[in-house]
Order: sequence, then structure tokens, then C-alpha cells
Amino acid sequence: MNSNSIIKFPHLNGSSDGPHQPDRLTPQSLEAEQSTLGAMLLEPSAADEAMLIAACDDFYRPNHQLIYAAIATLRAAATPVDVVTVCHHLQMAGELEDAGGIPYIGVLLEACPSAANVAAYATVVHEHSIRRKLIHAATTAANSVYSNDPNALAKALRQLQEAQQAASTGGERFKPQSWQDLKARPKVDWMIDGLLLERSLAVMFGAGATFKSFLALDIALHLATGRSWHGRPVLAGTVVYAAGEGVDGLCARLDAWTNRYQVKELPHFYAMTEVPRLCDEADVSRLLARLKSMHTAPRLVIIDTLAWAMEGADENNTGDMTKAVSAAKRIRDELGCAVLIVHHTNKSGLMRGNEALRNNVDCMIETRAEERRITLHCNKQKDRPNFADLTFLGGVVEIDGGDSLVFEPTSAMPVGRKLKPNEEKALDILQSAMPQGLTWGCWKAGDGKPPLPHGSFTNAVKALKEFGLVELQGELYRTIEPR
Repeated sequence: MNSNSIIKFPHLNGSSDGPHQPDRLTPQSLEAEQSTLGAMLLEPSAADEAMLIAACDDFYRPNHQLIYAAIATLRAAATPVDVVTVCHHLQMAGELEDAGGIPYIGVLLEACPSAANVAAYATVVHEHSIRRKLIHAATTAANSVYSNDPNALAKALRQLQEAQQAASTGGERFKPQSWQDLKARPKVDWMIDGLLLERSLAVMFGAGATFKSFLALDIALHLATGRSWHGRPVLAGTVVYAAGEGVDGLCARLDAWTNRYQVKELPHFYAMTEVPRLCDEADVSRLLARLKSMHTAPRLVIIDTLAWAMEGADENNTGDMTKAVSAAKRIRDELGCAVLIVHHTNKSGLMRGNEALRNNVDCMIETRAEERRITLHCNKQKDRPNFADLTFLGGVVEIDGGDSLVFEPTSAMPVGRKLKPNEEKALDILQSAMPQGLTWGCWKAGDGKPPLPHGSFTNAVKALKEFGLVELQGELYRTIEPR
């Protein structure tokens, strides 16, 4: 580029340059900024392409920000963009002199080697902006360490993280996506088939003594061990359970569950005996830092209960509830996991608290109980059909020092529906092999009894699983007997 085409404006730098250190220059590229603006003046399509990559505040020099804003305003109004129209717009706004005057606008055209390369120029501008934001955020965070204000540090760390995220996504923020782009996005799978989606925000709520925590823990342990959840396939993964209620009984519940399912170890299940304060940004940051340091990222985080997580805040207040929901979404997004919140009902039997919770969660599961019989009712399943009611019975399991409950499904067979002959035969074969169970192949072969034809066997197994009469545990199928 011809150095004579670059006009310098010392008076425009002012305090925006900050303290000058010879060995540490502020990240910027005068040439890239001039070339980007020159391309935007030359070609309307170049202006549109540049605005998808670089924003106004990505430009380091204040006069360049004024020129970019003028071009963007003219494009939004469908007004032709050239030296004359841009200079007129700046003059009417009283900003022409601050932008460098008419001569400088003309120089920008000479500074651009080719409008066809505007994306490359704008990317350089954007990347330098990201570096400046990282430097600023890191410096602010370092200074905050010496202060006694934890919120200031949390805010600084959040700014640093946002700058890091922007650096990792390049200039993709606010980029319009085509239908093909949307189709290419990663698919969201069921974490528990038909019940809970991965990377979702869900709430399980119910009145007192409806065994919400028992069921939430049951979900957690099935995911952590990779066992099908009462006949429904799962995506196995690490689970973190933040227990604010029932901490003393947690070990008893774990002992009962592992005894029932003959599980010796739980390497992918972790419990915390306190919950994060969702309305405290610093506390949420501390939680995220802790969970990000884990060897394996969690697939599910359970917060039990919302009342403990909003201690000191008003769950009926729109602002407080919105802040709590935003924090839960932050946990979901930064960890790439699902978040399940356990919550209570009010005196009217409805989910307690402000409507901001109901409006922003992806899934709502209500627990209803009559003695030890529990029904799970789906009140909301965003973008998917609500699952039919699921019924469970609590069975007493003896453990050292006492006993606890484990909930298992009752038959989900519709009223009046009886097993068909092939379904009865398949169930009889499997019952004969209990408690060991059978692999698919052995079960299909009859395990010493007359086997069913392939199609009949497949349909029978599907029905037995839907009715909650059999489940897959690892590679073995076993019957489920209600207690």
C-alpha cells in the first residue's frame, strides 16, 4: 500500500490510545480499517459483507467509527453510498470535521487495494478488536483481585469470558444463517428417551412429600451409570447433584439405589451439599469454575431446590426470577449440559413463583403422590410432544442402619388392554431367566423355549418396554416387577 495514501491524525488519537509503551502497542491495523471503509464506499455488497463481520466499535480510531456508522445508516435507509452521500450525512450530523473531512474520505478509496477482499480486511479489524477487549478484560480482572468487591471480580471475569468466546467464534455473531446452515446444526438428542432433552433447562416441581428429590436422584443415577431409565434409553454421562434439601438422607438413598440395582461404584456421580446462589453472579462464576475443572464435563446438573438457590431473593419478583433463570441458562450454555431444577408448588397446587420460570424452561415435570404411589405428569415439553403420565411405586430397601425407598414403575398398560399371546410368550421366556436376565440374542432364541418369529418378537419387546414390564440394563433385558 502506498504510504502517502495514509493520512495520520494525531489529534484524533487523544486519550483513546491509552498509555504508550514502546514494547506493547495497542492491537490495531490502520491499513485494514482504511481498506475496509474504502471497500464499503466502493461496493454496496462489500458494505453488507463487512457489516456481517466487523461492528462499529471494532474500529480502533474514532474517526473510522464515525464513517462506518454513516455508511451503515445510509445502507439501512437504502440510500446510495459514495463519497458525496457519506460526506453529506456526516456534515448534517456535525461530524464531518471529526471524521477527517472530505479529503480523508477520498483517501479511503485510494487505500483499498480491492473491494473483493473486504471480508479479509474486516476480519483483521474484528480480530484486533477482540485482542483489545481481551487485554482490557484481563487488566480489569487483575485489578479486581486487589479489591474487596467480589461482584466486581465476577463482572470482570464475565467480561473476560465473553471476550474469549468472541475470539473463538470470529466474526460469526449475528451472522444470518440459511436454511442449509440451520439444518447442519448439531441435532439435540434425548438424554432420556421421550422425557428429557440434552442441553435443556427443565424443572421438576410438586407439593411437599411427593418424592421430587427421590425421582431427581433416580434420574441422576441412571444417567451416571448408563442404565436405561425404566425401559427408556439414556445418554450416559457425568451428573452433578447439588443437594440443598435432604442432605442427611442422601447417603441412605444412594445406598438403597445401589443395593437395588447391584451397583458397586458410582464414578460418574458427584454430589454437592450446597446449592449455588443463582442471583449472585459471583457465586455462579465460582460454581462454573469448579465444574469446568472436572476431568469430565457434566451432562446434567441438578439443583435441589430453587428455594435454596434463591435464598435472599424473591421468587415472586420478575427481576429476581429472571436473574435466576438467566443464571441457570448460563450454567447450561457454558457447560453444554442439561440443568434440572427441583421446585415446589404453592397453596393452589401450581408451580410456585413468577411466570418468568414457566415461560423460559424447556420442560416442566409435575410430581403427584398418593401414599407411595407417584405420578409424573408433563406440563410442558418445548418443541416435542408431552409424554404420557408415568406411575411409580415406592419400595422399601433394607440398608445398614435402617431402610430407604426406591421407586420403580408400575405397568403403563392402558386400562382394558391385555397382553397379546406373543407378548405373553416373550415375557414368559424372560421371567424364566430372572434375576440374571437375557441378552437380545438369547431372548430372541427362546433360551430353551420355542422362539418367536423375528417380527413378532420385535413387536412384543417394544410393547413390553412401553408398558414398563421390561427394561434394558447394560446388555441384559430384565423384567420390572412393581412393588
